Amino acid sequence: MKTIIGLLFSSFVILLSAASVNAETYQLNEKQLQTLFAHGLAFSFDGRNSRLNFRFKSDGKWYADTSASDEAWGKWWIDGDRFCNSLDGPDRGWSKLREQDDCATFSIIGDNLNWSKFPKNVDLDDRSVLVRLKPEPAQPVQTATRSLDTEFVALSGGEIRALFAGGISFAWDGKDSAVIFTYRDNGKWTVAKPGGDENWGTWEIRGDQHCRSVDGPEIGWRGMRSRPTCNPVFRKGRQLFYGETHESIRPLDAATVLARIMPAEPPTVPVQTATVSSASSEALAREQAIFRQQAELERQRIEAQKRELEMMRLALEKERLQQEQLALQRQQQALQAAVTPPATAPAAPSADTAPPEIRAEAALETRSESLTISGTASDDRKLTRVEVEGREVAFRGRDGGFTANVTVQIGQNRIRIAAFDAEGNKSEHIVLVTRQRDIPPVEFGRFHALVIGNNNYDTLPKLNTAVSDARAVAKILTEQ
Repeated sequence: MKTIIGLLFSSFVILLSAASVNAETYQLNEKQLQTLFAHGLAFSFDGRNSRLNFRFKSDGKWYADTSASDEAWGKWWIDGDRFCNSLDGPDRGWSKLREQDDCATFSIIGDNLNWSKFPKNVDLDDRSVLVRLKPEPAQPVQTATRSLDTEFVALSGGEIRALFAGGISFAWDGKDSAVIFTYRDNGKWTVAKPGGDENWGTWEIRGDQHCRSVDGPEIGWRGMRSRPTCNPVFRKGRQLFYGETHESIRPLDAATVLARIMPAEPPTVPVQTATVSSASSEALAREQAIFRQQAELERQRIEAQKRELEMMRLALEKERLQQEQLALQRQQQALQAAVTPPATAPAAPSADTAPPEIRAEAALETRSESLTISGTASDDRKLTRVEVEGREVAFRGRDGGFTANVTVQIGQNRIRIAAFDAEGNKSEHIVLVTRQRDIPPVEFGRFHALVIGNNNYDTLPKLNTAVSDARAVAKILTEQ
């Protein structure tokens, strides 16, 4: 009987040993940890008294809660092949986590993910992430070489550094149009849209991933800011792709850039390589031509605005000179009349060549869409008609006063006033009206201030003026 029990026990031990051998076990390296946590990770496991739920976000922060409604939070980072997280709060209820080191390892044991910090197998919310972590079997050299043309191959950290360290500019298809990225060897990058919008930041290589920060404006670039900070770079044949979603990037100097990470083309396929390179070069040349055309159109638009402003300035200057000339003519006529002796016989009236005089504001500002313009028009003989923007308006006979309501657009408006006399002489006056957007006033409400003065601190020498100073400040704030 003892012999039978011993045999059964030995068989059970052998079965357990076989099961442990068949359960594949390996520790995750730095690249696998980055892949695991790049888009966030959620898992849970049973603690000593309750179930713990952990949420690791892609921005480097983590949160945890328990079935007993306890909460904790902190930051996480990757240090080589170790995953590290700090406990920033709260002070109580998480002593087990606080007592352990910040850094631990993650391992794959069979089909389970194990965290050495506890250590426990964790229940993943999405188990599909484990598929990307299992090591791929080694491939023969020839098969790996052929796969470069038909499969996505992730570049190593050294290859990514060689690709970007020499500087690289490439086109990337955005949601609405293609944009141009430029990475410089000093660790800085810029991106430009066809409309002129720009953004910028810094870049670096972490492990086998390319990482960049977005330091420029947020408006208009939310899509780029929502992407992961660090991404792998892939190659498929002579094409480059960025991120886990394999977004195509097209270097503007493809031959020079690819030569940094690829050997020379084999002599057996020169025609096909030339065809692909030529087609790629033609496509990039077309994109560059489109960008140049858009830039030229933008430059022409700016030049046209400058010319329009210059024409407005010249028109105002011309109007000013005409008014000065008219005033000078009237002064000369008055002086001539004063020195001319009285004629013995009435002389025939001379021809009237002086145009009427218009008096009105040269520039006005408003926030309304309509504006009342007023002024006076006079003539040394007889004023017959006054027009505002080509529309005849009434004027008073005694002083030539007139008013007119005009509609104005937001921005600058040139309102033209014209006056005519009986001889057909005409004068014009331009009123430059600037309409600003109507912004309602903001009521900020009442303000309150708490002013504290203390002469007697427990651990400091006694003060003499703190209380009186506080009262003086309060008096100033209240009375002024």
